[in-house]
Amino acid sequence: MCESVWAPLPHAIRPRKAEEFLKGKSIDDRLFEEAASIAAGETRPRTRAEYRREMTKLLVEQALKRGHKACRNGGWPMMEQIKVTVNGEEYEMEVPAHRTLLDFLRQDLELMGPSQGARPATAVPAPCSWTASGQLLPGIGR
Repeated sequence: MCESVWAPLPHAIRPRKAEEFLKGKSIDDRLFEEAASIAAGETRPRTRAEYRREMTKLLVEQALKRGHKACRNGGWPMMEQIKVTVNGEEYEMEVPAHRTLLDFLRQDLELMGPSQGARPATAVPAPCSWTASGQLLPGIGR
């Protein structure tokens, strides 16, 4: 499946049970959903466990689907067409396929408010939320 999976965790994990589950099976979207659920169950977050497991599931499922698509199409795309809505404004543009959401917001949209890393305990939580695959997800600061 992969060497390791990044999740909203402080370290990478290798989802061995999910790898075993995938071996020898016919590929379809349902298989990816099940493997992602298994990988999410292998995480051991110390805080915000439900949120972190749900994010792990979403990220693993997307990675499996993108990887399968790339294999069928002869390799990874260098650029990817995306359509997003940020602060009520729609954007449709081509960006490097490896670009993270944070880099997209800061580099492409020139929004300097978003930042990476943990906020100090005394900081006011960030009043943000975002959607991925049609699901509303709370911001990290909540």
